[in-house]
Amino acid sequence: MKKILCIVFSLFLVAGCATAYKAAKKPTANGYFSVQLQEGLFNVSFKGNEETSVKVAKDYALLRSAEVCLENGYQSFSIAESRDMSITEEFFVNGYGGSSTQPHIDLTIQCSLDTDLLYQAVQIQQNIREIYDIKE
Repeated sequence: MKKILCIVFSLFLVAGCATAYKAAKKPTANGYFSVQLQEGLFNVSFKGNEETSVKVAKDYALLRSAEVCLENGYQSFSIAESRDMSITEEFFVNGYGGSSTQPHIDLTIQCSLDTDLLYQAVQIQQNIREIYDIKE
């Protein structure tokens, strides 16, 4: 009985953790994923688990956008298209209902070599890393 309780408790601990800011191993996995569409134009997405809020997923997608710009020699970016592809599932157990959301934010960003666009990549990167205590 103790062994079963330990296993159940361990599963709750693992299930209760929000998706960390990390690269996804493939486009459908949790984490961030980015791909260049053409010169200065990128698709960036972040997908979290049920313990990750949509706000955090949006911030992580914005952080990844800033990183993509800087990694490719750009200074600023604007969001050309934003899609909230989150999935909400409702459930019922023993007469009680609820729902859980798996956030998935998808952005198409346009980058610039100058600081003339809406988001300054360095500032966005610093601010979001500081808010969420994300180390490089």
